[in-house]
Amino acid sequence: MNRPNILVSANSTYVMPLAVMLTSLFKNNSAQIDVYLLWSELSAADLELLERLVLSHGSRLIPIEINQEVFQGAPTLKYISRETYFRLLAADYLPSAIGRVLWLDADIIVNGDIMPFYNMDFDRNFVVACSYGDPMRETIHKNCQSLGFPDDKTYFNAGVMLCNLEAWRTLDIHAMIANHLSEGRKLQFPGQDLTNLLFHGHVKIVDYKYYNSMIHCICDKEDLRFAHENAVIIHFPGEAKPWRFHDLPFSDVWAQYHEHCPFGGQPLRRTSYFKLKAAFNRMQRGT
Repeated sequence: MNRPNILVSANSTYVMPLAVMLTSLFKNNSAQIDVYLLWSELSAADLELLERLVLSHGSRLIPIEINQEVFQGAPTLKYISRETYFRLLAADYLPSAIGRVLWLDADIIVNGDIMPFYNMDFDRNFVVACSYGDPMRETIHKNCQSLGFPDDKTYFNAGVMLCNLEAWRTLDIHAMIANHLSEGRKLQFPGQDLTNLLFHGHVKIVDYKYYNSMIHCICDKEDLRFAHENAVIIHFPGEAKPWRFHDLPFSDVWAQYHEHCPFGGQPLRRTSYFKLKAAFNRMQRGT
């Protein structure tokens, strides 16, 4: 069986979350894995730590340095860094023999076997990914309107993305990226919106509840039970990160993987997300 190819990126802030994500990946997948790391601002110590982690699980880390000028000036947010755009260059930087690669954000945990997802047929699409659940439907619908999409059914979350590199290599992605960024339109979710603009109409959508279970779509005990029993990938998008807050869905599971990663000896200083959110809402109301 061919070794699965995983694509990741990180800056110095996200080395710890990336180590947790990789630990969860290896804990739940016995296959030897090739991990391609796109980076531009990591230290030698960061790279050595990640390489030791990957090697300790019988897998390979292939670091690929990206010029610091790449994507300079691209729109970012507090929780969306320049590195999130690097995935769009996968067809350029990964070996030409690689036809598929699975992109995984650092703010996820892998809680099961990724191979059924990794081996999915592309059905001639550029990407296999997950759309959003009902709790985000209104937000995503409005965003799709601003992007000029006729509907929101194929707008996908780009944090988990199976990439058809054979198909990507038929595109002039550099020109497409430059064209979209030059339009100067306001992107609500910058890296993700750009990714959707590039591949809109050529996306195979699969069920987010299994392969990209976003915590803000886990709204009640039944959702939480289903995710614990079935979700292969749990995602913490936005500002609600498990290394900052202890009371998010799956924060406890994330912490267990943290204990087994190279940063496990460092205590987590976490607060309550819901208390912080309630305090913010009171401030907004002036009460």
